[in-house]
Order: sequence, then structure tokens, then C-alpha cells
Amino acid sequence: MPNIEQAKRLVAEGAFDRLDDLWTDLITDDSIELEQYLSIIDALKVRGKIEQASLLLELLGEHYEDRERLQCAIEVQKALLRFHEESPRIRTKLIDLYRRQYLKSAHLDDYLQQSGFDSDEPIMKAIHRLEEYLKYDIGKFFFFERYGLGKVVAVVPEKREIVLDFEKKDRHFLSIDVARGLLQPVGPNHFLFLKHVEPDRLRELAEEKPEEVVVMLLQSIREPMPASKIKGFLNGIIEQTRLNKFWEKTRKSLEKHDNIRIAGKTSKTYSYVDSAADKEDQAIKAFHKAKWEDRYGLAEEYVDKMPSIFNILIPDLTKLGRQSLKDHPGIALDILMLLQDRKPDVDLGYSIDDLLESHKPADILQELANAQHRGSFLKYMKAKAPDRWHTTAVEIFFGSEDFRVMDAVADHLSDAPQKMEEMYQRILAMPRAYPKQFHWMLKKIESGALQDHLRPNLIPRILDCTNYVPGVTAIVKRILALKKFDLIISGAEEGDAERIRDAIRDSNTLTDHEISGYLRILEHHFPNLREETADVIYATEAALARKKRELEHILSVEIPANKKEISSAREFGDLSENFEYKAAKEKQDQLYAKVKNIESELLNTRIIAAHKINTDTVNVGAVVTLQSTKDDSIVDYTIMGRWDTDLSNNIISNEAPLAQIMMGRKRGERVKIDRTEYTIIKISKAL
Repeated sequence: MPNIEQAKRLVAEGAFDRLDDLWTDLITDDSIELEQYLSIIDALKVRGKIEQASLLLELLGEHYEDRERLQCAIEVQKALLRFHEESPRIRTKLIDLYRRQYLKSAHLDDYLQQSGFDSDEPIMKAIHRLEEYLKYDIGKFFFFERYGLGKVVAVVPEKREIVLDFEKKDRHFLSIDVARGLLQPVGPNHFLFLKHVEPDRLRELAEEKPEEVVVMLLQSIREPMPASKIKGFLNGIIEQTRLNKFWEKTRKSLEKHDNIRIAGKTSKTYSYVDSAADKEDQAIKAFHKAKWEDRYGLAEEYVDKMPSIFNILIPDLTKLGRQSLKDHPGIALDILMLLQDRKPDVDLGYSIDDLLESHKPADILQELANAQHRGSFLKYMKAKAPDRWHTTAVEIFFGSEDFRVMDAVADHLSDAPQKMEEMYQRILAMPRAYPKQFHWMLKKIESGALQDHLRPNLIPRILDCTNYVPGVTAIVKRILALKKFDLIISGAEEGDAERIRDAIRDSNTLTDHEISGYLRILEHHFPNLREETADVIYATEAALARKKRELEHILSVEIPANKKEISSAREFGDLSENFEYKAAKEKQDQLYAKVKNIESELLNTRIIAAHKINTDTVNVGAVVTLQSTKDDSIVDYTIMGRWDTDLSNNIISNEAPLAQIMMGRKRGERVKIDRTEYTIIKISKAL
């Protein structure tokens, strides 16, 4: 039986006549791929046998047509264009083959016209355009990250547009140029196609060979995926209640699979590679393409999973360690400790002492990626200078902004509780000087540790830190949840309670609802504070500005004008009988009383801020939508402060009786207004 190797030898020997005879038998072998035939044609072209190469291609094309292997016949005609550019005969043949291959395409004539096949457009350009149209033809499936699996349901060739129905969105229009960059083709063996068309087939496979279902998914979606995303795709094939158990069982098999590459340590991603060799090749490429600071992490990952790759990368790793000495001491130390542990015979040319000569311990620790290495480094320092270890540990702790370093130091000072207590007191005494350390303490308190330090006198500092320490607001609110706050306040002194009240009022991060809750608890434990609670006036920024302008107008315009009126009235003679004078003096008293009142109100004003409006219950700044239980009619009320009231637009003051009926109520609750019962169906923000 003739084979491709025989054909190659004949070309190499120049036995071209014998090749013609062999070719006739060769093309009847269906096991030979088209690419193998084309390799012989390329070899003939190199030898200058253009006419023979063209003739053999035509014989191959006719054979494919006879066997109805039309796509292969099309590829042969494309190959013939290498020898006969812009041949009208090949153009005609290609049009015929495309018509036969895509009989079911309703738009094929439009595609041929729009691609330029029927004009003088260069053939290769026309082929490219036509095949792009055919790629996005009606009935083709695609995957789009944003909307899931989609099917082309309409095509507008003249506009180069397609319409898809996705899982998450119907009738989505896309231009072909945009689709090219967004859509991933989904063939009949693609996981998503089977999930949509033959889900039972996948369910059977999941029962019999669970690992193969995940491998098929990763092979179909050619990108690294975390476990959460994989489980999202499997949902619907595997029952939701079984997904986690299914994944845990399958994950262990995947880690041993030759075609699955796993990257990352804490946040692992899984991807498909074509072979074990490809897997190793990808791992090496990933190391060299990775950022400077990420290369050590990859090397550490390869140590256990792919030790052969780790061994290959040792020269690169040693080079990285030496290059890191000056600017990245943590990376240099991580590499040093990793190689000392796994390859002690490798000499990096530097030691821990070399690093300590040119870098502060805190700087080294902060950059270390490996937690065990942080512990080993601290042990080394403790053993090297035990007499000054505590001083060094404190310097490291306060010189770092990394919580992992603080944790490591705290662990190594567990045998010195007095030293740790001194550090806590230093942080609590000057939280503004050590914001990161204060943040670290709050995290410890939240986790249940250091509860002895959660005393009433600390609450003002905890509340105040939200104004200058980024990222602590949520932690503070969890630490001071109302139930915990009540427990802490029960042991407070009078002076502590007053300072806590002031801190609550001054907070920029607490909502009005939260402020009210804290103050209620305070007043419960310390009733005398209730008398000092000011009459709060809620106002928008605009209303506050209007009130300030009103005060300014009284002070700068009305009072000076009134003084002139008094001065003029004095000229009318007897003050006891002088009506104008008495009227001017009365107006003066009214103006000064008004000034005093506005100034007092301004002191007690609280701005209605959008981020502080709580819509869990009816509150100041909320729009309350009510539905009548009698006739289902809808009415909206906006609750604002007294200065923002506008009855014509149903904006009412929080002090009004109508607002008081609704304040504190939740969605679904009923209220009675003017003998009519309403249900609160919605609470939204007015700002």
C-alpha cells in the first residue's frame, strides 16, 4: 500500500514520473489527511514542478468531490490559487462547491454577493469575507462571557450584522466585526452545545465518568477557570445540592490528569492543555512571562506539582534571587529559603545576613510571600540576637503596614504577654500615629480575640478611626452591633457615656438610623443624657444654603436698614408718643430673635446625605410609596426636614403628624391616614 513517506522519497529523488502513478493510488487512502497531501504539493513547488503540482491537486480535488467531501474539495481549490491566481475557472468552481456545501443556508446568495465573489474582488479576499459570513450563519452557536450560550437567529448581510438569542438576553444585535472579538464558536461536541441540546447525555457522562465532564468543559472553554466558574457551568447538569460534593471528588482526579493544568495556590485556576508536554511547556512559558514579583510564586507551585519543571527553572530562579538582592529582599529571601529546603546543594552566593546588612527586617518581612518563611526568618533573628529580640520584634511590628507581618510578630511574642500588652496600649493611646496597627487590633477584636480591650472608653476612638483609617467602617459596625454596644455601655461611667454620645454625633460614617439606635441605647442606660439631646433639624445641602443666605440677609441688609429706621424715628420727637420709633424697636427685637433662632437651628442641623439614608424602614430622606387597601390607588410621600417641605409635591416634614405615623415602619406594614388604610409597598431614597 503506497504511503506519504514513499511520495516524499520520490520527490527527494526527483522521480517525478513515478510520483504520478503513485498519486493515483495514494488519493484513494481515506486515512491520509489533506495536510499530508498538501505537504507533497509544497515539496513539488520547492523543486519548481509547478505544472505537476497543479495537476495532482486537480486530481485530488476531483476525488474529494466524487466522495462528497466538499469542504476538503474547497480547501484544494484554495491551494490551487497558489498556482493560478485570480483564475475565473477556480472562482466558478468555488462558487459551485460553496453552494453544494451550504445548501441549507438561506442567505448564501446574499453572502456571495456581499463578499464580492460575483464581482472583480480578489478571490482570496472574497473567500475570507464569505467564510466569515458562513461562520456567523443562522443556526450557529456561540458563547459570550456576558450572556452565556447564544444562537444566531437572523443575519443582515448588507449591514454585516447578526442577531443572537442568548441564555441571558434575546434579540441581541452585533456587527460581525464586533462579534469576531467577543464570540467563541460552539460546535456540536462543545460542552455548552450539549448542555443546551443534549443535557441528558452530559448527565449520564457525569454519573459514569465525572472527571470527563469537567475535562470536556475545560477543553471547550479554552481559558483558565476558578472552581466557582466551573461549578457555575456544571449547574443544571449536576444538582445544586450535589455540586460541592461532586467538585471535591472530581478535583482530586483533575490534579493528576495529564491534560489539566492547575495554577495558583489559594485561588486555583484550571485549564486544558493538549498533552503532558504542552503542560510542561506552558508552565515554563508562564514562568518567563510572569511579572517579576509573581515568578517566585510559580516556582513554589511547581516544586510539588511539577518537580521536573522546577529543576529546569533552578538556573532562572537563582538568577532572579541575585537580581532581587537590592530592591526586592523579600523575593531574594523566599528563593534562598526555598532552595535551601529543596536543593541545598545550590549556591546562590548570598545569605540571610547579607540581606540584613542592607535592609530593615520589616521591609524584608513585608515582601515575603511564604508564611513559613516569615516564621523561619523571625526565628533566625531571635536565635541570632536573643538579648535584643523583643526590641527588634517591636520595631518590626510598628515599622510594617502588612497584617501578615504583624500576625507573625504577635505569634513569636506569645511567650512575652507583657510586651504584647505594652504594644496594645501604645496603639490604643495613639491610634492616629499607628492607623494600620489600630486596624489590625480591630480585626483581632472582631475575630473574638482581645475582648478585654473592648471597653467603653475605647468606643470614641473606634468610632473616630472611621474618619481617618481606610477600610475599617464595616469592621467597626460589626464590632459595635447594637446588641454588643448595649452590653459594653452597661459598664460605662457617666463621663464615658458623654464622650461616646459626642463621638456618635460627630461620626461621618454612621447613618441617621444607626445614630438613632446608638443614642436610644445610651439614653436607656443614662436617662440624664436625654435632656441634652438637641432638637435635630434635617436639611438638604440646598435648604441649608438657603437658610444661611437668609441669616446673612438679616445681618447684612435688614438689621442695618432697621438701625436707620430707629435713627430716623428719633428725630420725630417724644419717644413715648413716637409710634414709628416703637415699631422700629419692635422690629429690631424680632430681627435679633430671628437671628438667635436661626443660629441655634444651624447648630443643630444634620445634613441629609444619600449614603446615610436607610431604606429598611421609613426614615428622613425616604420616598414612601403607599397603596390604598380600599381602591388600590397609589400615593408617594417624600419625608424631608422642615426647610425642604413642599406640600404641592407631597414633600412633608419629618416633624409633621403624617410623617410621624409612617416613621420607623417597614415595607408591608399598614398605616391609617385620614381614616383610609394604606400598605407601604416601597421605600426608596429621595436623593
